[in-house]
Amino acid sequence: MNRPIEELTLLLLYLTAWEEEVPLFGVHKRSRKDYSLAALSQLEKDGFIVNSNKSQSVFLTDAGAAMAQKLMQKYLGDKVNLLVNTASGT
Repeated sequence: MNRPIEELTLLLLYLTAWEEEVPLFGVHKRSRKDYSLAALSQLEKDGFIVNSNKSQSVFLTDAGAAMAQKLMQKYLGDKVNLLVNTASGT
């Protein structure tokens, strides 16, 4: 598997995620798993997501969300601030 593909998949999962209350676990980010199954499998092995065969979405772990934030800097650099400011309306 190509590491940049896994990184960009994690970044896209993070950017398209919504927050959802999970009983016993609190609020977590969840995203649709419309990406390469090989990349999703590797991200799960790395501990960045929790996948279920019964669901069409995955949960991002705390480690996955933290890594995605680092990847935003890596791939978007200064454009991250523009993205965040646009999303927040400032």
